[in-house]
Amino acid sequence: MDKYAEWLVSKRKDGWKVIDIRPGLRKLIAREKAGNPGFRYSGDGVHPGPEGHHMIAREVLAGLVPEIGLAPEVAEKDHRPTPDTMKKHEKVRNEWLVKTGHARPEIPGYDPEMAKRQFPRTVSVWNGFLREEFTVGGRRAFIVFPDKAVVSGKEQLWIWRPQFFDYKPIADLELVKRGYAAVFISMEDLYGSPKAMEVMDQFYRYLVDERKFSGKPVLFGLSRGGLYALNWAEKNPLCVAGVYVDAPVCDFKSWPAGRGKGKGSPDDWNKCLRAYGFNEQQALSYKGNPVDNMRGMAKAGIPLLFISRTEDDVVPIEENTDVFAKRYAKLGGPVKVIRRPGGHHPHGFDNPAHIVDFVLSVTGQPVPLRVACLGDSNTFGAGVAGANKDVLRWSHLLGRELRKKFKRKEIEVLNCGVNGRTLLAKGDLPYIKTGEYRNALNSHAQIAIIALGTNDAKPQNRKFLSEFKQNYAAIIAELRENMPGIQIYCAIPLPSWQSSSQIDKETVETKIIPLVKQVARDNKCETIDFFSPFQNKPELFPDGVHPNADGQVIMADIAFRELLKKQPLIQ
Repeated sequence: MDKYAEWLVSKRKDGWKVIDIRPGLRKLIAREKAGNPGFRYSGDGVHPGPEGHHMIAREVLAGLVPEIGLAPEVAEKDHRPTPDTMKKHEKVRNEWLVKTGHARPEIPGYDPEMAKRQFPRTVSVWNGFLREEFTVGGRRAFIVFPDKAVVSGKEQLWIWRPQFFDYKPIADLELVKRGYAAVFISMEDLYGSPKAMEVMDQFYRYLVDERKFSGKPVLFGLSRGGLYALNWAEKNPLCVAGVYVDAPVCDFKSWPAGRGKGKGSPDDWNKCLRAYGFNEQQALSYKGNPVDNMRGMAKAGIPLLFISRTEDDVVPIEENTDVFAKRYAKLGGPVKVIRRPGGHHPHGFDNPAHIVDFVLSVTGQPVPLRVACLGDSNTFGAGVAGANKDVLRWSHLLGRELRKKFKRKEIEVLNCGVNGRTLLAKGDLPYIKTGEYRNALNSHAQIAIIALGTNDAKPQNRKFLSEFKQNYAAIIAELRENMPGIQIYCAIPLPSWQSSSQIDKETVETKIIPLVKQVARDNKCETIDFFSPFQNKPELFPDGVHPNADGQVIMADIAFRELLKKQPLIQ
């Protein structure tokens, strides 16, 4: 964000008019905290509260003063809205809502008959897919349709996000590509309350009875969306295939009330009280939060997937995910918790495989077999070039052969290779510091092939070879921690014909290869020998180290034959 802001400010020299609110905003926040250590600019770590909005307005006004000809002292005034101003604002807002025929029971002037009206449908495009927008019970709703349903002629499978539909929809988009519909209905500021449950019930019946959707969707609950997803699943346990929640609120006393370790959000807490019709004492003694109310789900055996962060100070994991998961498991409910480092944001994974596989499995669809290929430039494919480079890599060729052999479309071979990378953590370019390594750890693969070690033979890296086995074992352990049951293959590195001042064959053969074999034995991994079949074929290495397209074909065949020895895993 700072880099983006610096770029914007730099455009002033090109005549852009840019207001930089950051310096003044930081001073105001620091001054407020000095006098009030409990001050919160942003209750959830992202969105400014009323005080934050006032500060932003003040800095924007200061930037506008010279543009609109106001006296500089205008920006120094406090300009805080008075209680009377706020009452006037609420009165005008409510009058406008009544005039436009709102459907919010909590706002004066609610018209039940107006709420029943079905307004004209509109059609748009969402990430390349048809989106139909309409109203149910007066509330905005929409459906994103796949190009082709999962199973032709049967009920439409679907995923349901009751909150934050368009926030990081990576898994949603992948599932729509696979034939699922994605749906949403607006329930802003209802916090999983009984009012929200009524809206969800009505929407569910509409989709199932009128649109002929499957009677068992998969619910997605991000952050406060956990209140909606878990409460509705408990209320309707026979109408849910599974629930995926991410950093979920499982107890409104934790968030937004902030009665535990979390920051809380006073503004959201007041809205939550109104949604439930509680005073604070009633809310704090309420026993209808997800952490207190899960027996119906557990009895029905609804599978749950939690993805939560260990340093979340907005929705603390120990007050929400951990409490719920422990109690659910004790009741016999199937639950998986993926704990990730970091704070409340961002949600989800860059690679949505965990979430996609969960949805596929709970809705009875085949789960893909994934093979993650971790490696350096010889995996990335540095020895091949041109427009068809991607399809000439050994990883791509391996996937093609596996799909052909087992007649399965759901086999994915992921190329996680990065040029120049070392296995050694102290090497000049450690693989473990790359995004591709993180992608491999999050790939939800059942098989991993580690093809590293070649660049560790470089002169600047050889001095760290005493740590090779330890570093290799750490990668294996992290793969197994992220993907229990994964089958790991340690690839014996290719030969090299470069000089001793670069990557020489002798160092690879006498130092690197014995270490790789020892690691495989010590950690009970299989091996794939890329060395022996190539040691008399220097013509396949135009630059002395990278195999050409013919060499990539041979590598794919070697890996394919080794994986065939584990046919039950592939089939």
